[in-house]
Amino acid sequence: MFKKSRLLVTGLLGLSMFFTGCGANEKENAKDVLKSASAKMSEAESYEMNMTMSMNIAQGEENLNMDMETAAKCVLKPELALQMDSAIDMTIAGESQNITMQQYVVKEDSQYTLYTGTMGIWGKTPMAGLEEAEAMLQDPNASLEKYLETIEDISFSGEKTVNGIDCKEIKVNLTKEYFNEVLDNADMLNTMGMDETSLNTTLDAINGVENLPVYYYVGKNSGELVGCNMDMSDLMKKVVLATTGESEDSVSELKVVMDMTFGNMNGVSEITLPEEAKSAVEMNLPQ
Repeated sequence: MFKKSRLLVTGLLGLSMFFTGCGANEKENAKDVLKSASAKMSEAESYEMNMTMSMNIAQGEENLNMDMETAAKCVLKPELALQMDSAIDMTIAGESQNITMQQYVVKEDSQYTLYTGTMGIWGKTPMAGLEEAEAMLQDPNASLEKYLETIEDISFSGEKTVNGIDCKEIKVNLTKEYFNEVLDNADMLNTMGMDETSLNTTLDAINGVENLPVYYYVGKNSGELVGCNMDMSDLMKKVVLATTGESEDSVSELKVVMDMTFGNMNGVSEITLPEEAKSAVEMNLPQ
């Protein structure tokens, strides 16, 4: 199972980026507050983001644990540029590995290119043709705006202090119907770089998920989007079991949690590709 689980890490990150993001009056107000925060985010020319993701899988005496911390800078206008610095601590079957990774998305010759540097080795991947991925990069609010268009199960769920900012907590419940609609309209075969058999297995697993709550945090005073939180454990357990062929009883623990925070709105002036990345070897995604 764990040999296959290593291959799932990239897919889990991709899926997480793909799905990211009371009474009747309260529901309407919560949606309005989130819509206003989304509009403010769309107007930003740049911002910074911090993300943490934890994944724990236990099967018998074998365990896979991964903790990833990412600090990102994003320039949206006049042209998109993205920088992400990640530290990944992974333990598989008792063997530990620490990985640092740098990623840049820049536009070159009218198309976006992803540069990835790990252990001093750089590769680059042209992103032309990946329409879903490019749309998300150009509009980081795309998933949130999709929720606001199609989902009614949006409500206030409490208050929380995030990065020292007092926030309203808003729960968005992604239902099975939402997954079906989004997946029907997405070209995931090209976007996720999966073969058709693996893709169909993954989609069948996702269709078995009844709901997935996503929590957004909006500053009480600023009305700006401060962060979001998603527990993808149920979703990922179904995906892992479907793609590895293991029985549900064989997996005693599976936890996947992601937290994101946003800040320094309009404070990122530019993003510059490192000199050493310019000699990167081209690596095309599988067709």
